[in-house]
Amino acid sequence: MKLSIVTPSYNQGKYLERTILSVWNQEGNFDLEHILVDGGSTDDSIAIIEKYDQLYRQGLCPTKCKSFNFIWLSEPDRGQSDALNKGFSLSSGEILGWLNSDDIYSSDHSLQVISEAFLEHDTDIILGNAYLIDDLDNMIHSFVITNTFNNDSFQEHLKDIMKIDIVMQPSCFFKRHLWTTLGISDYCYIMDWVLWIEAYLNHYKFYKINDYISSFRLQASAKTVFAADNKGENINRCEEIISVFKKYNTWCLNRVYYIAYLYLLKSSKNPRLGQFIDSFIFIAKKARNIVALRYRLY
Repeated sequence: MKLSIVTPSYNQGKYLERTILSVWNQEGNFDLEHILVDGGSTDDSIAIIEKYDQLYRQGLCPTKCKSFNFIWLSEPDRGQSDALNKGFSLSSGEILGWLNSDDIYSSDHSLQVISEAFLEHDTDIILGNAYLIDDLDNMIHSFVITNTFNNDSFQEHLKDIMKIDIVMQPSCFFKRHLWTTLGISDYCYIMDWVLWIEAYLNHYKFYKINDYISSFRLQASAKTVFAADNKGENINRCEEIISVFKKYNTWCLNRVYYIAYLYLLKSSKNPRLGQFIDSFIFIAKKARNIVALRYRLY
């Protein structure tokens, strides 16, 4: 079995080496291909990539899987979705996944667990658990719906994929035909969620394993974190999410939540009300996360 892992990257030199090593250090009875698609970084990313490309070509980075191939390119792109589609178009694996340039796999055996799961289960998609980590790889205890499911409970709640993203992207892998059929849609923030929705609507099979596969990094320059801290980007992200609810004609508590959230974000630009609204938003978000995690109300 051959796995192809795509890493889209732009100006993530601070974390990129750890991401590369977490892929290259994978051990197991599988063939591995790593495709790194850089969007024309202006930091030290290219120097890091060239360092590892040279080591790869000289055979000085021995891997512990059956075979290993490294491909990279650096050129301007139209964002993460464009980079992913470029990377997958260069890939040759039966199983595809992507690891963003600040995330890492949680152990050197993560991809062996995934390859064994695909061999064992008749499915199109395998997803596992994920840790949340900080800048220094320390674990953060936070809200992760995925980790609360075993496969039976995941299958029971799979219909909720229309309401909320219950998949941790770095811990999710899929057969090649899913990408060739569906592709990666041109969203900025939620292209992964839209892919899971389309897979569900097209009757692709999901299977949830209980292993921790990846670590998702929460850091200031991460796109979702930056959006949360920047009102303009946060508004853009909310509008994307609401557009998905409209596209699939999904009415649910989350749709109401994001409509209200968007209204509050726009209202918080008022100099006299901004501080009060920001405090209310903070409290409301914590309450909403508790409701979603404890009571599965989406």
